[in-house]
Amino acid sequence: MRINLDTWAYSVTIAEVWGMAIIRSSHERRVLDFLADSGSTISEAAENLDMRVPHASAAFKRLREKGLVSRDLHDSIRGSIHRLTPEGLDRLLEDAIARAVKYCDVIPENMDGILLARDGNQVLLGYTKHRHYGLISLPKHTYAYDSMEFVDSTGTEGAGWAVIKGGGMKWFDLGTREIVEPLERNSQSIVTWSDNSRTIGLARAKIIGDYSTIRMPVGTWFKQPLTLPPLPEILSDKNFIIGNSGLDDVEVGIPRNTFVTLKSKINKERILSQFPQKSFFILASPSSKTPYQRPVGCLKNWLRMQHPRMGGERLSEIFVKISTNLTSGNLTKISSDYRKKLLADFGTSEWIEDKEFTSKVDLNGVSVDGGESIWRWAIDSNFDDISGEWPWSSRNNLIPAILSSGKLRMLIIDGIKNESDQVNCVISEGEGLGKVSLSYGRGLTIPVTLTKHEKREVFDTSNSKIPVNATELLTLPSQNFSGMALDMDERRKLSLAVSYFPSGDSDWSNRHEGSYPLASWIASPPSERQQRWERIANRLPPNWAGLLEPQITDTEVLLRSVSSADLVWKQIVKDELRQRFIFNPNEMSSLIDFLDDNKLSPTLSSSILLSSSGLSSDWDDLIERSSDVWLQNPDDSFEVLEALFGTQERTSRREKMLSKFKIHAKQKNPGSELRSWVEYLEKIAKDIPILPTESRNIMMNLPPKWWSDRSEQWLVMQLSATQGRRWLSESAINWPSQILRLKGEIVGPPGYFVRHKGCNLSKDSILDCLIVPDGHGRDSLLDLFDSIQTYEDSMPIHNGRCHPLVGLLMRPVDSWPSYERQLYNSGDDVVSELLLGILFRSAFDD
Repeated sequence: MRINLDTWAYSVTIAEVWGMAIIRSSHERRVLDFLADSGSTISEAAENLDMRVPHASAAFKRLREKGLVSRDLHDSIRGSIHRLTPEGLDRLLEDAIARAVKYCDVIPENMDGILLARDGNQVLLGYTKHRHYGLISLPKHTYAYDSMEFVDSTGTEGAGWAVIKGGGMKWFDLGTREIVEPLERNSQSIVTWSDNSRTIGLARAKIIGDYSTIRMPVGTWFKQPLTLPPLPEILSDKNFIIGNSGLDDVEVGIPRNTFVTLKSKINKERILSQFPQKSFFILASPSSKTPYQRPVGCLKNWLRMQHPRMGGERLSEIFVKISTNLTSGNLTKISSDYRKKLLADFGTSEWIEDKEFTSKVDLNGVSVDGGESIWRWAIDSNFDDISGEWPWSSRNNLIPAILSSGKLRMLIIDGIKNESDQVNCVISEGEGLGKVSLSYGRGLTIPVTLTKHEKREVFDTSNSKIPVNATELLTLPSQNFSGMALDMDERRKLSLAVSYFPSGDSDWSNRHEGSYPLASWIASPPSERQQRWERIANRLPPNWAGLLEPQITDTEVLLRSVSSADLVWKQIVKDELRQRFIFNPNEMSSLIDFLDDNKLSPTLSSSILLSSSGLSSDWDDLIERSSDVWLQNPDDSFEVLEALFGTQERTSRREKMLSKFKIHAKQKNPGSELRSWVEYLEKIAKDIPILPTESRNIMMNLPPKWWSDRSEQWLVMQLSATQGRRWLSESAINWPSQILRLKGEIVGPPGYFVRHKGCNLSKDSILDCLIVPDGHGRDSLLDLFDSIQTYEDSMPIHNGRCHPLVGLLMRPVDSWPSYERQLYNSGDDVVSELLLGILFRSAFDD
């Protein structure tokens, strides 16, 4: 059987699988796994595998005799490079399959993976869930194979990381022993998975960092860690994060002495944009600004290159003379020979003192000599961290000098082969835009998705709390979320998605839409939400529509969203639809059929009726049909009544609707908004006396403007009794805004209108305001008393408690002093609105 390990593409029959055997010699298996990454000498393999050279040599000899390893032809056998043969690759995979068959006869439910083999830091992993790639987090302990019980309470504690090697993870069906496509996660639920599947993914991996902390024995099952372990120091610099890797989306930083060999300009720019304030940059970035600024100190190195045999004292004299003339602009005092050379190596430049360079030097227009002098100046300066590019071929000892300086963060190079052991990491092209490969050490290549490095809230993934709906996400800090994610991977994705909110991350959201729809929805940029909603709305939990941006969402999409939203979002949708219907009534035409939809008709009918005051008679048929629907399940009753019957003039059709609403209102339960409205309407229409207790119920349950014309009478009635004064103390009613309205203002409940009589109270008639007990309602009563008293006694207006200018309501508008607009808006909203309304009306009357 011929198997290609690099792609793990093969065809396996049941008979062949059963004939496969596990590699018994740990030395031979370690060597095969080591050589699968690349060729090696015996001594190099012994050092990396922590084997004695004689043992390694014996293992190599046996593998050569079996035809699993070949040796490069060389004049000397000693030091020859050994490589795996195709048969060696086949044998390594046969071992992996055989181990899977042996240990995975029973796959326990709710387990994530199994350790199939371990040789030092080299491991063979089998996974029943998820398509792992790149970095894999591993737990400290595991479950005992025979009992499936926790070995330790820290079994879900993250202990270390491994990197998948070779061709990545490949999947088998252990029932048929054939290669299969990996299982896709059931995106409908965060806890559902095909646990009964006999599918397993195999992955060769290498533990990075201290592998002694991972204590899992071979053949035992484990669950992915609930808490992520720290990355090894070489990948964990939080100041230089370039992106995320692996199923955990762990943030990966780059170490010092990193080479960047990218061809993609976009990927280069995305990496460079990650930490502009944390590194000094030396880059060729064409700009319209000329001349380019250069540090005059770099000329010391440049002069040494021009005069390699000249003494240091003489070079210093020339540098002082040239640098002084350059920074002062006296170019005529510089010899023509030097001027020509400077122009050739640095282009048209403005020479600046070194101390003025704190973030960047531009290489645009610079020759290779000029570039080298700038780089040598930078590494000799006091910058702690330097990043940049070297767009020329390798030259002398410059690159080794940059690497050995201890200051280099990353160097973008082109065409320079990395042959230095001082290079800690190499960033090369990945599988598309925004994706790169980060390589360090032998056989360790980590796929990384580049992201903008933004400051995010730090989430504790050991805490399972997640936002339960859109309202929580929009209004609560993360520690107060009340949702629970039983699945650890979903929890991590949701935590990261919340860190992207509200601006979002398009690439991340697109990448996780299939497997983690809710996380993808949370991380969506606002401009992409409608399209994503239309794709995945049926896969999201309830009450998540509230992340849609109402102002930029199509009307029909907005209406359909209410079936997956909470009450807060439904109210937002109704308000938005009301505005749209008023300014563009034709939008309603395409929505008429939705009045027959039991889920959508309540919201649509309410929105149409709420907009009715701004619609012409052309829409009366639709308004009547909407009212029939609305009366079956009334909502926003007071607002709808105001919109339909809140004007003095009503057409005959609107009068018929009013009669119909009264009939329906009488059939509603006592205490309902419609029933309260019609009962009050009938009492005032028939002039039925209203008792103190009844007036208190009306004032507490109906909008103030509906009873404003009676507020003066009812206040005096409540002040005259101990029980009434106690109720006034406990009731936060804004009495000045009800009693001090303009005389003649139209007030009253919808369907019955009267004109406000203005204020006829005197300070003596409401002296009892002063004996009202302390409570929520006392400040308003005292403001009313002070407003009347200061007016009667010709005193300046008092500094109000509910609003600083509340006393103006008692006075003629033409006597009002001039105030800044900000002062009118500095108190109670109702008083502010009333004051500004009086001003506007006064200006209009004038």
